[in-house]
Amino acid sequence: MNSKLKTIVHECTHYVDTFNSDDIIYGSGYGLAIWAGRYPNETAKNADSITCYITEND
Repeated sequence: MNSKLKTIVHECTHYVDTFNSDDIIYGSGYGLAIWAGRYPNETAKNADSITCYITEND
């Protein structure tokens, strides 16, 4: 996925009227998946987690 698009989606998730997300951890792929397994409550509020959910087609 285009990194410019991911950046726009990431930043848009911070808006209060969308997801009101935080930058708890940065990244994608396997590292983010491990973190999400350990901290499931924080995953729903993490900007990169939301971005990956929206933009990845795996």
